[in-house]
Amino acid sequence: MGAGSLGDGKARPARCRGANDRGPRCRRQSGRHADNFERRLNGVPPGKTDCTRGVLFLVIVAGPAAAQTTGAPAVVRYCAACHGLDGAGRDAETPNIAGQSGIYLRRQLDAFRSGRRRHPLMRRNVESLTEREIGQIVTHFSLLPAR
Repeated sequence: MGAGSLGDGKARPARCRGANDRGPRCRRQSGRHADNFERRLNGVPPGKTDCTRGVLFLVIVAGPAAAQTTGAPAVVRYCAACHGLDGAGRDAETPNIAGQSGIYLRRQLDAFRSGRRRHPLMRRNVESLTEREIGQIVTHFSLLPAR
């Protein structure tokens, strides 16, 4: 994802750019899951995959690194895929959890884990977490400023 050249000696800007992952020909990809990208790449015509490959890099490689460089526990990256490291949610369907009460967050995670609250993705993500990891997640998001 760098500048390109068409052989005329003039550099061209990369198509995928911007702090919020929006380029002129790329849909917003934040919060999408990496396994969906591989399926989508298989059906994309040659030459049209640069944006998708760039996003794959950001999701798979830069995502976990970004979580670690901000001082957030590594386990927070699972939540950040949908909720963002800032907890604000990456789309209108994802709840804003930034600055929520730690007690509330803990109760919700326990409810997903036990099946009292239903959401297939949340249940799958929470059921494998240790108590320590849940504590790290709750602490991270409850200490963020409310948005």
